Amino acid sequence: MNRSNLSFLDQMFPRHDYHKFNLIIVNQTTPKNKITSNFSTIKVINSFDIGLSKSRNLAIKHCTTKFGLIADDDLIYQENFEIKINQAIAAFENCGLIVFQLTNEKHQSFKKYLTYNHEIRTKKQIEQISSAEMLLNLKLLKEYDLKFNTQFGINAVFPMGEEQILAGILKKKGIKMQRINAIIAQHQGKSSGQNPISDGFLKTAIALRHPKLKNLIYLWMIKYLFFLWRKKEISSKEVLPMYSKMIQCLTFVKTHQTNEN
Repeated sequence: MNRSNLSFLDQMFPRHDYHKFNLIIVNQTTPKNKITSNFSTIKVINSFDIGLSKSRNLAIKHCTTKFGLIADDDLIYQENFEIKINQAIAAFENCGLIVFQLTNEKHQSFKKYLTYNHEIRTKKQIEQISSAEMLLNLKLLKEYDLKFNTQFGINAVFPMGEEQILAGILKKKGIKMQRINAIIAQHQGKSSGQNPISDGFLKTAIALRHPKLKNLIYLWMIKYLFFLWRKKEISSKEVLPMYSKMIQCLTFVKTHQTNEN
């Protein structure tokens, strides 16, 4: 957001000549703060709209390659990451989504990963997907007219969960998804979805489940309260206030959620 030049690419690709990559940059900004590109391989779209999913949908629309890697600007790509990408495409070219691994600032695993390639099939596996790990089969997405739900993601009504919704739609359509045991980049800072008791996390978690569970959402909320208490995220004294907070979040969801795919 609000970039005025391409210097951030030097930090993202310190070991590469990024001019050789096909890059699409969606810069959500103001008319007075635009990016321009003098490189034929780097396409810049200065958007005056807000919302991470809107930005990604705009990038998908303008992408002309079969596959597209989501590249957040707080990533640092490893040497030879593009070789790992191409190897995965060659092996799983019919998958709608290929998911890789990241490290954190201390060069440790960004999350708990399995040590082997595996197909993404379960709800839990879908919930573990982060957007910066995602390689999208754009050819398939465009054939099915699929995109990110603009109600979800940073600067949207619900600040996370856009990856899980898209992956869930792919699963419903019977399109295969694959997790790859290969690290491609280092992620700077914390994930936006790491606080399980924040308003944003609770609203998103409820919004993801309410359309299917309906009134059974109350049972899920009780189950989640027990989970938070068992994991010592909340104390016994905080259980009832947390339940009241979740009820408020549910009211928000019922008021703001639409039927957008």
